[in-house]
Amino acid sequence: MTKTKAIEADLAPHPLNAIYWSMVVGALYTLAISLGVQLVYPSLADILSGEAENAAHQLWMFSALIQFAVLIRITGWAMKTTGSPFAGELHTTSNWLAIGAMIGPVVLIGSGVVIGTLFGGGDPDWAYSDTSSSDFFSKANISLIMVVYVVVLAPLVEEIGFRGIALGCLLGRGTDPYLAVLITSIGFAALHLQYSPLGLLTVLITGVFFGWLRIASDTISVPIVAHMAANAMSVWLLSLSPDVA
Repeated sequence: MTKTKAIEADLAPHPLNAIYWSMVVGALYTLAISLGVQLVYPSLADILSGEAENAAHQLWMFSALIQFAVLIRITGWAMKTTGSPFAGELHTTSNWLAIGAMIGPVVLIGSGVVIGTLFGGGDPDWAYSDTSSSDFFSKANISLIMVVYVVVLAPLVEEIGFRGIALGCLLGRGTDPYLAVLITSIGFAALHLQYSPLGLLTVLITGVFFGWLRIASDTISVPIVAHMAANAMSVWLLSLSPDVA
C-alpha cells in the first residue's frame, strides 16, 4: 500500500470531520471575519464599502490572522489522524511540481478570460457578486499581508481541507475518483461567496484541475504548488493593471 492509499484509509472513517474541515470551517471562517470586523473596526457597511480608513488593510490583516489559526488547527488534526500535516503525500518529482506551477496559473487565468469574454458583458467586475466590493482586490490595496494571505495561507488551508482531507476521505471510502473530484470542487467553489455565478464557475473549473493534479500526481504537494502559483500570478497581473483614477 502506498503512503497516499494509507492516508486515504486513515481518512475514510471520518466523513463528518471531512465535511467539518472543508465546508464548516470555511463557513465559520467567513462568519468570524464578518463578526470580527463589526466588533473591532467601524461598521461592517463602511468596511465593505471601502469608506473606513485603511479598511482593506485591516480586513486583510484580520483575515490572515484567522486563516493562520485555522491552518494550525487543520494541520494538527491531519497529523494526528494521518501522520501527515497536509493530509497527503508530500514527496513528489520536480517534473510534477513544474507542471503544477506552470499549468495552475494557465487554468485559473485562462478560464477566467474565456468566461469573462463570452459572458461578462464588458463589465470589469463580472467575477464579483453584487454584495461584495472588488475594491479589496484592487491594485491600490496590494500589500505584504494580502500577498501572504492570497498566495500562502489560503492555498494551504483550502488544499488541505478539500484535496487533502475531503478528497482523501471520499477516495478512501471507494467513491469514483471523477465524482470525488467533482463533489469537492463544488464545495470548494461554494465557499467563495465573494464571486458571482460566473466567478464561481471559474473557481469550479480550477478546483477540478487541482483535484485532477492530486489524483494524477498521487501527492498533495502538486495541487498546493499549482494553487499558490495561480494566486501569485493573479496578484502579479493585478499589480500590472492600470491605476484607477
